[in-house]
Amino acid sequence: MSRIIIIGGSGHVGSYLVPTLVTMGHEVVNVSRGISAPYRAHSAWEQVESVTLDRTAEEAKGEFGTKIAALQPDIVVDMISFDLPSMQQLVEALHGKIDHYLFCSTIWVYGSFTAIPSTEADLPNPIEPYGRNKAEMEAWLGEQARRRGFPATSFRPGHIVGEGWLPINPLGNLNPEVFSLRPEEIRAFQIQDRLSNNTRVRVERGGQSWEFVSPVQTSANPEAVLAFLEQWSFLQTESFMDATTGLQSQAQESLRFTLEAFGKREILLLTAPVNPGDPYIGQREGFATAFALDANLVNSLRAVQGDLRERRLLRPHSQEWSSIEIQFGELNVSLQQLENGAWQVLHTDAQGDLRSYPADLAAIEQLRQLMLTMEAQGFVTDAPSAADLERFGLNDPQRLILIRKDNQQAVTLAIGGMPPDQDRALLYAQLDSNASVFLVRPDLLAAFSLDPFHYRDRTLFTLPADLTIDTISLTDRRQGNLVDLDARPDLQAALLNLLQQARVQRLWKYPFADPLPLDDGRSIDWPLELSITYTAGLESAEQRSKSVFLSSRIGGRTLLLGDPQSGLVGSLPEALAFLIDEVLVEFPAPPPPMSLPPEP
Repeated sequence: MSRIIIIGGSGHVGSYLVPTLVTMGHEVVNVSRGISAPYRAHSAWEQVESVTLDRTAEEAKGEFGTKIAALQPDIVVDMISFDLPSMQQLVEALHGKIDHYLFCSTIWVYGSFTAIPSTEADLPNPIEPYGRNKAEMEAWLGEQARRRGFPATSFRPGHIVGEGWLPINPLGNLNPEVFSLRPEEIRAFQIQDRLSNNTRVRVERGGQSWEFVSPVQTSANPEAVLAFLEQWSFLQTESFMDATTGLQSQAQESLRFTLEAFGKREILLLTAPVNPGDPYIGQREGFATAFALDANLVNSLRAVQGDLRERRLLRPHSQEWSSIEIQFGELNVSLQQLENGAWQVLHTDAQGDLRSYPADLAAIEQLRQLMLTMEAQGFVTDAPSAADLERFGLNDPQRLILIRKDNQQAVTLAIGGMPPDQDRALLYAQLDSNASVFLVRPDLLAAFSLDPFHYRDRTLFTLPADLTIDTISLTDRRQGNLVDLDARPDLQAALLNLLQQARVQRLWKYPFADPLPLDDGRSIDWPLELSITYTAGLESAEQRSKSVFLSSRIGGRTLLLGDPQSGLVGSLPEALAFLIDEVLVEFPAPPPPMSLPPEP
């Protein structure tokens, strides 16, 4: 058997040739740059001697041919010789030292065929540089064989095919990509569905945003559009067919999908299968070949109005707004940002007087997050009739929410009634900037509360940060007992924190009174009094005091804090309420528990 040197044996041909030669019993040496692994694994590679040589670098030094000859080959298969000087250096070094030299040429030496089928006897007629170089090398190698007896053979591979390679088929295709436009280039795309009343869906880019312009004008979700364009602009085929052959068995063209960039447009024609379950046939307009596409992928084009539509409809207004008004009939509450950046709550009380309170910044942020994340759960109609709006409850909505930025026109969200045939509870809704009616979750009614205390700053009072505490006491007003707070450092610390910034979980609508009357005729007593005396500032000698009142548990869960000075009442955090519970149970005659009154 022979010692065979293969130059460039790690490529596609070598990945099959090397194991074949080893299996036949030859001693095989693979010469390569050592960068690429064989295209497929084979146990024969364990018997192959690998030599790492960079042909270009060694030829520049004039040493490549000498180093190949030093390997003492019987046969040399040269897969990667592309110009005459490269071949000449190798052949000169191998002359008289080998039994056979095989040169990998190409069918490109034929150029334009003069007859079909062609044979090796046909004269070369290359028409491009690659073919001309190979033809020149063949001619020189043939001359060396005739004049000097150099044992050489040129072979001309046609279409190299196999794993990892798409062949250049008789129709001239190699690139499997359907489109050349990339997402960042695309300015618009359009889908025309001939099987659905010739519906035309068009989406256009505007800066960083995307908008549907047909058949309805509305916003598109930019993240969803980008994912859609990445899927389609990088689409690759797996096989080609003659367009006329492929379309003969199909129905008429059903979809036209167009990608547009500045000065460029690419159109994909899609034909529906006659038999359900068969693939669609795709064809780029202006190209002679066709290819198969999965029906589920193609049907996603028909779903773009639902899939790509922006569902976060308040998102554009979530950051830069300076007021919001929430209405239901004659009830209303407003939030306004002042010139100093602070927020206030405005509402009209039962006597018709306008009231204003400082707003809770956490509540403002909750509204901002709500507008950022609120999603339409589905779209009902883009062209509602007057009867539809009446039926949807949008003429007399449960909430009317007006969102403004400075003195600009308000954006209005109306939340109406509940559809009767839904599997889950949803509400009709509509923005005045768009006629479309969509569905939202019912918890939006609670989130856009009409209760002004829902948005009011829940801090009843704040003591100076530089105070010096003189005394702190907790008194049972019924018995006159003082709680020994020194024996309860955890309770003392919690009460001190409460006094320094009295922030409650929820404000009540009732102003402080002792006792506190409720709407149902009952009243709430204040059995505990929490007091502190302190000196404010390092240089001040003036002693000050502050007293607040605590209720018993109401309804088993709520414990109230009342401030006579501000007139506010609110519920305490649960953790503090549990600590105070331990004090209340020590008193000999606790009052009977009361049921929780209706939420204000």
